[in-house]
Amino acid sequence: MKTFLEASTNSRRRIVSGFTLAAVAAVIMVAGGSAFTVFCAGIGSVILWELANLSSPGVSPLRSIGVGVAAFIAFCAIEFANLEPGLALAAGVAAALSVVLPSGRLWFAAYGMATAICASTVSNIRVEYGFMFALWIILVVLATDICGYYGGRRFRGPLLAPVISPKKTWSGAASGWVGAVILGIAFSTLFQWVAIWASLLLSMSAQASDMAESKLKRVAGVKESSNLVPGHGGVSDRFDGMVGASLCLLILEALGMFEAGAG
Repeated sequence: MKTFLEASTNSRRRIVSGFTLAAVAAVIMVAGGSAFTVFCAGIGSVILWELANLSSPGVSPLRSIGVGVAAFIAFCAIEFANLEPGLALAAGVAAALSVVLPSGRLWFAAYGMATAICASTVSNIRVEYGFMFALWIILVVLATDICGYYGGRRFRGPLLAPVISPKKTWSGAASGWVGAVILGIAFSTLFQWVAIWASLLLSMSAQASDMAESKLKRVAGVKESSNLVPGHGGVSDRFDGMVGASLCLLILEALGMFEAGAG
């Protein structure tokens, strides 16, 4: 009975905090402009703070907070000054190195750099491509996560990558792909056929970064990146899929698959 009550309470907390976070993000994304830029900077900075704690459990609170604050200031300075993307990448590298210095774990640095690039990419997507395009990317990641979770629990079957993430299954991965493609079909009226196959690629990339974050947590010996989001864990646990999806989008953009103002 106690276990059931605890599970029920945790489920309610998960739903309430999840909807609250989604509502706040939705309002800020609709507003766009500086508010959304600061929001992306804040999310990326908190994730870097979580990474600093994961990469070196004994790191002082002052140092880990300093990582997040420094990343936030650097990101805002670059975005509001409209500096070149190369400088944004340099800031990402610097932020990643500030994360890895306490422990020397290069995978944490790589994920930190990817997070910094993700924050910049999502912010720029809203400005350059419009609200609907940004909404499509976010919904694809959400569909991948939700469909993958329930599909994996329903169908189970062989594990996808037991060494990296012992709970993820092929059925869950495939369910996430199906959910993403359905979203792509829904948005194909806006972005034509590109939205369908691009949704599948973004979904796969989101799953890859999800597993990468799971691997980092296993290395650190923890279940969640932090306890900032009740019922969910850390901010990184909620936004890990956006990291991979953003990197995939940058590649597709470099290949000329999308044009500014598409949404």
